[in-house]
Amino acid sequence: MSRSELSRLSFDECNRLSRLRTSVVERPSVPLGLRCLYGTHAARDQKSRKMLMYLTGLVFVMVGCSYAAVPLYRRFCQATGYGGTVQRRESVEEKIVRHAQDGTVATREIVVQFNADVADGMPWKFIPTQREVRVKPGESALAFYTAENRSSTPIIGVSTYNVTPMKAAVYFNKIQCFCFEEQRLLPGEQIDMPVFFYIDPEFEADPRMDGINNLILSYTFFKTPPDLRSDPKAQPYRFESTLTVLNNDLEELKSWRVFVGFQHDEYLVSASNAVLADGSSVLGLVGNMTVFAGYPSGDLKTGIETAGNLTQMSARVDLLGIQFGVGVG
Repeated sequence: MSRSELSRLSFDECNRLSRLRTSVVERPSVPLGLRCLYGTHAARDQKSRKMLMYLTGLVFVMVGCSYAAVPLYRRFCQATGYGGTVQRRESVEEKIVRHAQDGTVATREIVVQFNADVADGMPWKFIPTQREVRVKPGESALAFYTAENRSSTPIIGVSTYNVTPMKAAVYFNKIQCFCFEEQRLLPGEQIDMPVFFYIDPEFEADPRMDGINNLILSYTFFKTPPDLRSDPKAQPYRFESTLTVLNNDLEELKSWRVFVGFQHDEYLVSASNAVLADGSSVLGLVGNMTVFAGYPSGDLKTGIETAGNLTQMSARVDLLGIQFGVGVG
């Protein structure tokens, strides 16, 4: 074999072996790449399906929350008074039903006594039809007052009330009452007015009520000024206010006087722990030149023990009355 043939044979053999190596190396790489590509696509599809399920569930949750947001927000506002919403409280009627079902009516009896007064210049006869009733905390009771116009002209009257002792008044709930409502009586006319009330059963659980077994319910009728009736917006309504007198001096507070300016024409029914400085009766009309006087409601020993100084010598005055001349329409 010549040298040229041998060279050609060697070249052909090398070329064949090279193609063989190439086929051996490249042949397994093609299926392996395809398997990796197929595996990647499958994992992505599974993740996409999971993500779609999560997003779909989130949409349903958001839709449900949007429907529930309004009633839940309303419940929250009613419970907390947030946003100016009137807080939802258990009514007296609901309390009566609940305590009757629970059997929590107490065995302790409370004697409720009734008192009736008329303001100066009021020509009415006004009396309670019963002297007292006995009621247990958790029970309701009914009482009546009678009013008679003994004048020769029609008279419109408005009544106010108060409960003593004052610290027990929070447990006295009126279900039906004629207070702060106008009563017009013709000459010689007589009417009976009911008072339906309820003693909260929490009265018995309050340690401050220990030893309090008598309550006094007092009503006072006064004549409505006729000039106010010409203005339908000038309707009377009840007002309650608390006046606090604090001692800012280093010496013990022996007595006090305080000026109170009433903006409108008010009819003052009561002022606890205080009197009018001019000596006139608390029950009556007051204006913008009213001075109250009184004495500290605390004692020196208590003030020093609780705070270590005399600035705790103070007085609290609870004012109750009727206010006129305020437009409500």
